[in-house]
Amino acid sequence: MRTHLCDLSVNIPDREDLSLKLTKLLERRTGLVGRATLVYRAELQRGGKMEDVVLKSSWQHVARKSESTILTAFNSSSQTLDCIVRFFHGWEQQGATGSSRRARFGEPTTVAHDRALRYTVTEYLSPISELSQPFHIPYIGWSVLQAIKFLNDRGWFHSDISIGNMGFAIVPNCEGVLVKLHDFDLSKQHGSVSGTPHWAGTLPFMSIELLEDPQMERMIGFDMEALLWTLLWIVRVYTHGKITFEVAEHPLIRWFSNDDLRTIASNKQNYLREARGLTNTWYSSIGPELRVLARKWYKMREEQQDARIETNQPKLLLETVYGVEGLIRIENWMETTEQPWN
Repeated sequence: MRTHLCDLSVNIPDREDLSLKLTKLLERRTGLVGRATLVYRAELQRGGKMEDVVLKSSWQHVARKSESTILTAFNSSSQTLDCIVRFFHGWEQQGATGSSRRARFGEPTTVAHDRALRYTVTEYLSPISELSQPFHIPYIGWSVLQAIKFLNDRGWFHSDISIGNMGFAIVPNCEGVLVKLHDFDLSKQHGSVSGTPHWAGTLPFMSIELLEDPQMERMIGFDMEALLWTLLWIVRVYTHGKITFEVAEHPLIRWFSNDDLRTIASNKQNYLREARGLTNTWYSSIGPELRVLARKWYKMREEQQDARIETNQPKLLLETVYGVEGLIRIENWMETTEQPWN
């Protein structure tokens, strides 16, 4: 009995010029916000040429824009290929619908949502953990920050910046790489109102503000802060691209092991304030810069806390912290380090 779909061909609706052959199961996520996601590496044949791609199938909210629709809009720009995964094709499985019931993020009550089975074909990106040298960290940070700006300029938040949603493509003929974002099915359009929840992201990388209030109106700074947590995760968890410990011994277990989101938020705030032991031995050379970055973000958040107290607005979000002005402050810091991140 076949236990996988590898080596099978997949028909692509309405595209007789394309053929797809599955080669490797990359990921199976059955519990991620109920999406039941499968990710396969595949070979895309078109015009006599073969492209290394990814086929993702997932059960998505029918009321939300599909990832294919979002990526189609982004891929109309020539800048896209520098920071956003290349998109080939997407479709919805006709007749495949369902309903799921689950708790809203951060709330005890459950809600039901109608879902559709959607497929997306994009370029294959190597895992970001394979850019494993300490000098790669500034390049990853700068590249993803530019991708966040690119999306914001076009009216979108990624809403799920995490180590699993960024990768890199090798640039032909120059041996360089481009760091790109992928996985846009949780992305949120500026000012969008929907009957479906906009999930806040992947727990260890979520903004402190969203942990404290998952229904907080989104701002670009939430994606930027998620990038910061991703960088801090890489330099503490990975050694030459590998994880060398069990989950029970995870050095950042306090970022994801508690059911109370406010407790996780407090743990992460303390991590920024103390800014000690941020890296393992492998990444020790980048430690001083990351400590400055962590403390800078902590002080920016303290500015916001002071403003909340002075104005008696406990949920105030400052433009100079979580808005575009705040992102520019971090970008300027990246440009003025001893070895500029850009």
